[in-house]
Amino acid sequence: MSYEKYQYTILCEDRNQYHFVRGWLEERGVSSRGKIEVYGDLPHPGSGKDYVQGHFEMALNKLRSKQSYQKRVLIVVVDADNESYDQAKNNSAFSCSAPSDNVFIIVPRWSIETWVRWLSEQNHDEARDESKSCKTKYNEAPFKKLGKKLAEFMRTAAYDASNMPDSLERAILDVNGKIKSLAA
Repeated sequence: MSYEKYQYTILCEDRNQYHFVRGWLEERGVSSRGKIEVYGDLPHPGSGKDYVQGHFEMALNKLRSKQSYQKRVLIVVVDADNESYDQAKNNSAFSCSAPSDNVFIIVPRWSIETWVRWLSEQNHDEARDESKSCKTKYNEAPFKKLGKKLAEFMRTAAYDASNMPDSLERAILDVNGKIKSLAA
């Protein structure tokens, strides 16, 4: 898939998620000038998760209403918190999307900081543990840089999704599957 031929709207809970995804997209060849936008203002008032779930249908309808619909992608990032990956991803708030929609739903276990921990730590085996939140420890990390680091790593011979935290591995598999359907 040629990432640069699409325009991206990111519906996310907070700035950390936005910068992580933006860094990943930029490393995949997407120019940030006019190609990447955030849905709504950051930070959101109240719960970020509630904001994402409450605004998903509006963001999806906005995506569908664009004349260049096939060249647009909606990326949704919502923390699983204490839910499982499947529970968070299959939340009824997201049920209005169709398989043909250009929508990626990305669900970090607990928070994006779980993935940041894995990308930041030397001991990847220990950092794969998603059993508890590490949000406060990594909330000041360079999220854009780490999103780029993930994209760079995915292009190397050492790339093995099975060595990643489970929610990151599943998100990558989901996104890769959706990308293949976009390219078809």
